Amino acid sequence: MVLILTQILPISLFGFIWQFLAEKVTDKAVNAELSLTVISSLVYYFMLPALILDILWLAPLQENSFYIAIMAAGGVLGSMVLAFLFSRFSSNLPRATVGAVILAASFPNATYMGLPVLKETFGDWSMSIALQFDLFACTPILLSLGIFIASSYGQQEKLGKLLFSMLKVPAIWATILAIILNLNDVPMPEFLQGMFNKMGSTVIPLMLFSLGLSLRPKLISLHDIKPVLVITGIQLIMMPFIVWSIGQTIPISEIYLLPVVIEGAMPSMVLGLVLCNRYRLDTGFYASAVMVSSLASLITLPAILKLLL
Repeated sequence: MVLILTQILPISLFGFIWQFLAEKVTDKAVNAELSLTVISSLVYYFMLPALILDILWLAPLQENSFYIAIMAAGGVLGSMVLAFLFSRFSSNLPRATVGAVILAASFPNATYMGLPVLKETFGDWSMSIALQFDLFACTPILLSLGIFIASSYGQQEKLGKLLFSMLKVPAIWATILAIILNLNDVPMPEFLQGMFNKMGSTVIPLMLFSLGLSLRPKLISLHDIKPVLVITGIQLIMMPFIVWSIGQTIPISEIYLLPVVIEGAMPSMVLGLVLCNRYRLDTGFYASAVMVSSLASLITLPAILKLLL
């Protein structure tokens, strides 16, 4: 796992370095924010839906898919409860920070980091686990309960607008289409398979580069150190423990158990920065949580893998 992380994380490091070089090498025509917007939009609207169709259309969707969703949802909701309880006993936290705490502790970076880690650790077959973990549980909870939490602790939004925002996610529609085609045994045309495969192959490097672009170098204030460390502990230790515990109580195939637990051990989700910006939560705090949990995962991920092997 350490070797794998050292192979894929330099791509994120390149993205991080690009924050400081973009304007200099492009004569200020391109900056880091613009780079992140363009790359994220490209992945969000085109490449990720293509990857979802490429993998889920032909993936074996059986009882194990249901169990993956149960373990993922249990990990997210269990971590959310722990973060909420911590916030309740930390009365000095502003509401905008509480919302950021709950989001940062509850949703793992299941696709942006989980997808390449699972692929390099377990093989191509495990990529469908990363997508199922995210799209069958994390994303639906994020777009419903997650948005509700962000709206409640930040800038409130009408229910109708919240529901409408859920309908504009390309990955959701790609997942629904892939499942329909899969369950009806519709064969994938060869030209589509080739196109989806080529588009999907760009997702991992682009996501890793975007991850580096999204990590902002910022000193953590003394006031934020404790909640950031608590979030990191919940996200990197408690969530995989919850996911593993649920896995012990359901008849999931043994081959799926470890990849699902590793998915639950990913650092805080980068996409949460978008929610924090939109609903006026504490974006700076959330960015610090992403940075710290991402760095700490370099230690916790290999440790968890070694512990469970």
